[in-house]
This record gives sequence, structure tokens and C-alpha cells, in this order.
Amino acid sequence: MREFFKGWKRKVGLVTLVMAGAFTVSWVRSFYHMDVYGLQLPSMTFCVMSNADGILFDHRTRWRSRDSDSDHLAKKYLECG
Repeated sequence: MREFFKGWKRKVGLVTLVMAGAFTVSWVRSFYHMDVYGLQLPSMTFCVMSNADGILFDHRTRWRSRDSDSDHLAKKYLECG
């Protein structure tokens, strides 16, 4: 079995096969569940949402205000989903 993984072409082929399997499982899962992934940075929030309708990429910019109610609304608006 050890000699099967010698050479870079076999390793790249195995990585490609694993990526294709993960993509297929995610694609089939999206027919039944909605997945939301987010990345929050100091000035922006990036979101990736997938469901049966497709994949949506979104980003929102943060803003600052003086009162706490507006900050709360801004935080709620920036949440993904």
C-alpha cells in the first residue's frame, strides 16, 4: 500500500478525489438543509449561504454610531442568515 502513494500525481489525484467527494456531499446536503458560514473581520462580514436554490455570497460593511441602540441594530443586521 505504501508504494501506491509514491509520486506527486497519485497524491494530487487523491486530494482531488477527496475534494470532489466533499463537494458532492455538500451539494446533496444542501437539498435538505441550509448552511450558513460567516467570517467576521473588524470592518466587514462575509457570508456564504447554500441551500436548494443555490449558493449566495454576501458581504456587509460595519458602521459606527454614538448610541447603543443603533449599535445593537447594526450588529443584528451584520449577522449572517
